[in-house]
Amino acid sequence: VVKRAVYRAVEKGNGALDQACALISALVKGGALEGAELTKGMSRALRGLPDLSLDVPDAAKRMDSVIARGVKDGFLAEGFKESLEDMAGSMIPVA
Repeated sequence: VVKRAVYRAVEKGNGALDQACALISALVKGGALEGAELTKGMSRALRGLPDLSLDVPDAAKRMDSVIARGVKDGFLAEGFKESLEDMAGSMIPVA
C-alpha cells in the first residue's frame, strides 16, 4: 500500500504528494499501518527510485518531499532516509 501510494503520488505531482502523505499519516495514526510495514513500503519505494526516475525525471526530488512531509507529520522518524541508506550500504539514491 505504501509503495503504491508513494509511486502514484510521485508520478502525479504536488497535490497527489499531499494526499498520499495524508493517507499514510491517517493509516498510521489509526493503527491500520504499523511502523514495520511503513518502513518496508518506504524502503521498497526508495529502492525502485532509479526505475521510476526514467519516467519521472524529478522523482528523487518528489520522493524527498514525501520523506520531509512524513517527518513533519510524524509518521517517519528524523533521519529516516539516512538510516535506510546505512542499512542498504548506500544503494538508495540521494536527490
